[in-house]
Amino acid sequence: MSGPAVNADTYRARAVTAALGYTQGGKPQIAVDFVLLDGGYLSQNDFAIGQHITWYGYFGEKSIEQTMKALRACGWSTDSIDDLTGFDANEVSLVLVEENDQQGYPRIKVRWVNAPGGVGGVALKARMAPDEARSFADQMRGYAQASRATAPPAAPARPQGAAAPARPPAAAAPPARAPRPAARPPAPAATAAGGYAADDDIPF
Repeated sequence: MSGPAVNADTYRARAVTAALGYTQGGKPQIAVDFVLLDGGYLSQNDFAIGQHITWYGYFGEKSIEQTMKALRACGWSTDSIDDLTGFDANEVSLVLVEENDQQGYPRIKVRWVNAPGGVGGVALKARMAPDEARSFADQMRGYAQASRATAPPAAPARPQGAAAPARPPAAAAPPARAPRPAARPPAPAATAAGGYAADDDIPF
């Protein structure tokens, strides 16, 4: 069993492959391979855009609801766990944590798969055979149907070959300030009554 998390960070990602299998103890699990859409740095690990990381979901009494919620966040649209149609439709937020393993060495794992506010492969020690997956899916159908109520809407698929939507035009620059008017000319000297300049030399 791993120790407490010592560091954590969130990354945008999208699921690319998934499969059902078994843990070392022979219990059902699902593994989903994600590709990171963000780069970053967690502890002493650099994560680059396009890097892959695997999340493992479990079906025990305490973990099954979280597993179903994570799959729905990815876009899973059926109620049969052996048919993962749509699981790669949505972008999600992965919470990556650094934990100490049993030997005290740090390792990175996916702690949570959340809806945002998707060439590696899935690593499984024992993969389920198709008939095992179907049988297990029948057992999980009730949980899958219940999880549909909390599923976020799947993102609309972009037609193949369609260009990305154009960015809106940039806002126009504010008009330049008008030049400051020139200084006013000095006021004329005051005049005495009768229109003559106020001077000591008054003509007769």
